[in-house]
Amino acid sequence: MSGSTGILVRGDGLRSDYGGNRGAVMDDPLCRVTIQCAHTSRAVDLSIPRHAGLGLLIPDIVALVVGTDPPQTAWRLDRITGDRCDESRSLHDNGVHDGDVIVLAPAQSAAPGPVPGEACVTLSAAGLDPPPPTGSAVGWTVAGIAAAAVLVLSGVNGASQPATAILAAVVAVGALRIGMRTGHVWTMLLCIVFAGAAAFLATPGRPGAGHLLLTSAVCASVSVMLLRVSEHGTRLFTAIAAGATAIAAVTATALALPMDLTTHGATLAVVALGGLAVSGRLALLIDGIRPGRPLSGLHADRARDRLAGLVSGFAATATVAAISVAASAALEQHTWPATAVLVAVIAVVLSLRMRSYADPRCRHAVGWSGLICATAGFVLLAISVPVHAGWSAVTAFGAAAWYRGRGAPGNPLLARVGDVVESLASAAVIPLACWAGGVFDLVRSTSLP
Repeated sequence: MSGSTGILVRGDGLRSDYGGNRGAVMDDPLCRVTIQCAHTSRAVDLSIPRHAGLGLLIPDIVALVVGTDPPQTAWRLDRITGDRCDESRSLHDNGVHDGDVIVLAPAQSAAPGPVPGEACVTLSAAGLDPPPPTGSAVGWTVAGIAAAAVLVLSGVNGASQPATAILAAVVAVGALRIGMRTGHVWTMLLCIVFAGAAAFLATPGRPGAGHLLLTSAVCASVSVMLLRVSEHGTRLFTAIAAGATAIAAVTATALALPMDLTTHGATLAVVALGGLAVSGRLALLIDGIRPGRPLSGLHADRARDRLAGLVSGFAATATVAAISVAASAALEQHTWPATAVLVAVIAVVLSLRMRSYADPRCRHAVGWSGLICATAGFVLLAISVPVHAGWSAVTAFGAAAWYRGRGAPGNPLLARVGDVVESLASAAVIPLACWAGGVFDLVRSTSLP
């Protein structure tokens, strides 16, 4: 130890040699600690007055540890555990004992302590999924959605639309109050449903793009509001917000530019698949997860729910877009080859994308969406080419069997082939959407040089 005088003061005021046999020391005024510099490897053993205020000792400690010309900055003393030593108190009052290691660091530097776990490890070890809703909750939800549908149909078919809109808004507010008091997710879901019904009924004129725009915008706004005020239903409300936002953006474009059902569906498919591709980055951005930042288990669970909601919402939106494109072709608004190829490519992208997710909720959402898109494509083929309906049925059963056995381990070569096919299918979505939407025909018909 450096800096020790070897002389102590006894409690009765008499001097005694340290370690001598002339009597026991009643109160040792010096505390022997190791001062470790935070920004260098220098460590100095010092004997510091035990009962003196640290604020008075820090300048001399800095001079002994850092040197005679230290940086012009404020300094502090920290324990290895990360606890900061109070400068207005002494070493004894701070709980420092002989042999302890104290870290001397600039005041603006990070405090020592346990290293936080990596965000990826915390996310992968997040808690179990919440239990599924009970049968009564599902029943009440289905009944509420049916009541909202009846209310919308009655307003469209002759009932007073202002009155029905006000009634739907009142039910939405009541469902919100009950949901906030009880914490039931299904009640908050009914709030979104009746708010969308009120927006639909409040839009004047015949049902059209304006009704869809206002309804989707209101559903997205209410979902975002519920995400802010409620701790439950993160996945469900995120999915509704993602899907409704995509629909509102495409519908707003449809109001500015002339679009039929096929063009609207093709554009919506492009937007939904684009959102699905960046859903992971969106989840990290929304939840503020950055490398090096500490991440708690609760924060990790919420981020997983956010990712599952984004994936589910965009996958469901892509499915709705594929169904609308197939329906427009079945109604003979467009020739079936372009729409059939687009629906098939959407199904391929969704089916192969589920290999990219570790969360089973994401895999189920994307896989079932791809299977539904494939079914819509097979139905379109059966309607457009009835002679070959048998081959469509056989292919549909094959796709269903493949989806059933998707959990089996795959060959690495087949996995690489799947990656290539997914990349090619993703790159082909935009050209096929332009083909199905009539963009190429529009360019061909213009007199461009």
